[in-house]
Amino acid sequence: MWRVLWSLRISHKVKIFIWKGLKEAIPVKELIWRRMSKEDPICSGCGEELETLENLLLKCKKAKEIWKAAPVQWDGIQKLTENFNSWWAAFFEAIQRDQGLDHISLTTYILWQIWKSMNEKEFNNKTHDPTQVINKAWNAWMEFNDGIKKARSCSIEKTTAPFQMEEQEDSQIPDNRTVGM
Repeated sequence: MWRVLWSLRISHKVKIFIWKGLKEAIPVKELIWRRMSKEDPICSGCGEELETLENLLLKCKKAKEIWKAAPVQWDGIQKLTENFNSWWAAFFEAIQRDQGLDHISLTTYILWQIWKSMNEKEFNNKTHDPTQVINKAWNAWMEFNDGIKKARSCSIEKTTAPFQMEEQEDSQIPDNRTVGM
């Protein structure tokens, strides 16, 4: 599981976010309340459940609205939303399917944007439409992928440029056989 997480083509901040989630280190209300007896542990998104990581990202009615708008669906693992680690492990079985890594990568950005959206609501009293959250996730994912493609093309250009120059130089060197020596 860890090797796959660290090898995903996603930004480091998203990798760290997922890693913290798997290590129960994301400061959700229930965790803060349990460790420090501070804050109200009820989710401000739904006002019904304890704000656990699972509730915040997967089960809260606000999170469910976002997932309904998502271009990737994880219907087969809905029963595992009680435990983020179990959900994540089942989620990785998608690697085998067509475009599985892309779906996994996009999903990590959706999780990240749900987290950011819930924080915007909590700290700045700003709410975001589910399609806005999905669009932000999609755009961040595409921007990162475009950056990877540009970096690869620059790398390829740097390694192939000298060979192209040599070929051009060779073609500019007169062939002594045709000059009549």
